[in-house]
Parts: sequence; structure tokens; C-alpha cells
Amino acid sequence: MTNSYIASLAAFLTAKGSVIDDLEDLAKQNKIKYGTLDGGSTQEFFKQSNYSTYRRMYANMILNLPSVFAKTTHEGVQRVQNTPDGSYAFLMESTTIDYLVERNCELTTVDKWFNNIEYGIAMPLDCPYRTIINDAILALQENGELNDLKNKWWREESSVCVIPHEGSELRLENVGGIFVVLGLGVAVALFLGLMEFLWTVRQTSIEEHITYWQAFKMEILFALKVWISKKKIKQLENSNHSVKSNVECWSQWGLEQSEERQSG
Repeated sequence: MTNSYIASLAAFLTAKGSVIDDLEDLAKQNKIKYGTLDGGSTQEFFKQSNYSTYRRMYANMILNLPSVFAKTTHEGVQRVQNTPDGSYAFLMESTTIDYLVERNCELTTVDKWFNNIEYGIAMPLDCPYRTIINDAILALQENGELNDLKNKWWREESSVCVIPHEGSELRLENVGGIFVVLGLGVAVALFLGLMEFLWTVRQTSIEEHITYWQAFKMEILFALKVWISKKKIKQLENSNHSVKSNVECWSQWGLEQSEERQSG
């Protein structure tokens, strides 16, 4: 049952997982083409990156014909939807991706991010509102209002797709077959054990020359007395008693013959 559970768990996670988990997987294959917004910040990131994988990915984008770059974000999303077999991936800012995925059930995203960039509000050095705005943003972040605002505008009101939680659960229906096999195995084992026990009772009844019911009670009592490791056989006891009686009989007969000879 443990082996079946592990096998079902592995198959479940493999089926639920994505073929592409990060950019490393995307860069190692040639089946899925990928591109960015032409002239956007994501394209500039790949172009200026010093990381060999990102540079290789940008070179691959340049060499791909027709061009994998999109003039607008809408064009890139449409290309993802219209490309058969999911053979095109569009790389863009995560905030826009989250917004589009929430409203289009045909789109999906890779869990891992890359090139995390933080944004801030630029102010003059001596601006009197700088400290006030910083404190206000920190307060909104600490009490969860920023997250509530994101849920309000990204998910709760206008979302039409149900986005599953990260890490899907392994439910009973995914491993139900294990319990079916276990139940059938226990049922077959009980049936075979019962048949073997009844056959043993029958053999005991024949060998001991007793009724089937007497043999059944004897086997049941022996099975219940787990502290006993050896079973007495009546036939053997009777045989030993018969042998002993014969020996005594022959001994007595021999003694009588000896006395008669002495008398003669």
C-alpha cells in the first residue's frame, strides 16, 4: 500500500506539474519559441544581461524568424493563444501577467520570477512630504491594505477564472484505487485462509477418526491458545498405548512360557 501511494503521488505531481518550470528549462529546449515586447524593458533586460543563459536566450530570439517580438502586449497575448500546442511563450512584467491570467482562463504562467525590480516614488531630497509618504506606505503594507487593494482590483471583483493554490492537494479520488486493491487483497486472503483452515480440520478429522465438529473445536481451541506451540495428536497417544499394551502382553506371555519350562 505504501509503494502504491508513493507511485500515485509521483504520477499525480508529474501530471500536475508544468513542462517548463523556469527560464532554465525554456532555454534548454527548442520546441517552444519565446519572445518579449519589442523595445520594452523585458527585452532590454535580456539584451543587457551579463548572465550567459539570458544572453543566449536573447540571441535565440534575434535569430528566430518570423520575429518572436510583439509590437504590443495585446499582440503577444494573442499570439500565445493562437499558437497551436502552446509552442510560443511571451515574457513580460509579472504584474501585467497576473492581471491577464486572472481574466483569461486559457493563459497560464510559470511560478518562478526573474529580474525582480522594485519601484518607488521619486521626490526631491528636501521634500517635506517624503517622511509622511514613507510612513503612510509602510503602514498600508503592515496592516495588509496594499494586499487588499490588489485583491480588489486584480482578483475579487472582475476575475472570472478560479486560480488553483500553489501545491495541489492529493485527494482521496487520486489514491482511491489503492484502497480498492487493499480491500480485495484482504478479502482474498481471508477467503483462502478460511478454506485452508477448513481443509486442515477435515484432514484432522480423518486422521484422528473423530467427527468433523470435534476436529473443528480442537483446531479452534489450539488456534486460540497462542502460548502453545505443539499440538497433541490423539492417534499417536492411542498408538503408543497400544504398543505398550502389546509389550506388556508379550512380556507376560514370555514369563508364563518360562515358568512352564522350568516346571517341566
